Amino acid sequence: MANSRTDGNERRNAPRRCTRLRPARIADLDDHFLCDGIVRDLSATGARIAVRAEIRLPARFQIYFETDGLLAQVRLAWRRGNEAGVSFVSPPTGIQALTRQSARALARSHYALTPGGLRSKG
Repeated sequence: MANSRTDGNERRNAPRRCTRLRPARIADLDDHFLCDGIVRDLSATGARIAVRAEIRLPARFQIYFETDGLLAQVRLAWRRGNEAGVSFVSPPTGIQALTRQSARALARSHYALTPGGLRSKG
């Protein structure tokens, strides 16, 4: 597929769109909460997110898009300071359709970490 820009520096496979700083929650593949983040750009194949620079992101993790109620497994493509680019490993899925209770807990407004993973407080 062609790049979305012609200046030679762009390697994106799909056009991106600005998201107006949508909130997101970042979790590892075992549904353990890692941090809150902001989605800055979104495309059909990935996203640009902002997280605190001191947060270590694994090679693969999940992003819960709070505004849309979607959860996507992603691969870390690049990291610069407090920004990271990710590509979707699996398409975003409605979180309520998931059978994993720990993944659905990401959607609740009050959540907490426990030794067994993410749990809802409410």
